Amino acid sequence: MYIRIIAVGKTKDQYLKEGIGEYLKRITAFAKIELVIVEEHKTTKNVLPAAAKEAEAQQIIKQLKDDEFTVALDEHGEQPDSEVFAQIIDSAKATGKLTFIIGGHFGLHQSIFDKANKKIALSKLTFTHQMVRLILLEQIYRGFCITTGKKYHY
Repeated sequence: MYIRIIAVGKTKDQYLKEGIGEYLKRITAFAKIELVIVEEHKTTKNVLPAAAKEAEAQQIIKQLKDDEFTVALDEHGEQPDSEVFAQIIDSAKATGKLTFIIGGHFGLHQSIFDKANKKIALSKLTFTHQMVRLILLEQIYRGFCITTGKKYHY
């Protein structure tokens, strides 16, 4: 299985980089995984949030492939528990390719939701888009542990 996470903007905090690295390493026991970073577009007087989201979406769309199952992360998406999230991962084994998309400061453009197979929220709480990377990776690892019976999820 091949998993990609497409995220907007670089991870800046060292503690997040370390956690992301740890979970990327753990996940490789179950699947090949890649973190793809696209450029974050800053807002200015002349570049409004909607324009920044659209520019980021254009970069994300270039990364998408027709033969993958795509999950967009959004605060208004379905809120699966860890077992249901594990089933999402497990069901994507049929195609062998699963891609998660994490937006930037302002979220994702509608064009991304139009292309995604599923839209989920990791919580009702709000997290920074950089923290979401670590939380998502932990949940992917937990999902594999659930589906393979590895002791991690209680």
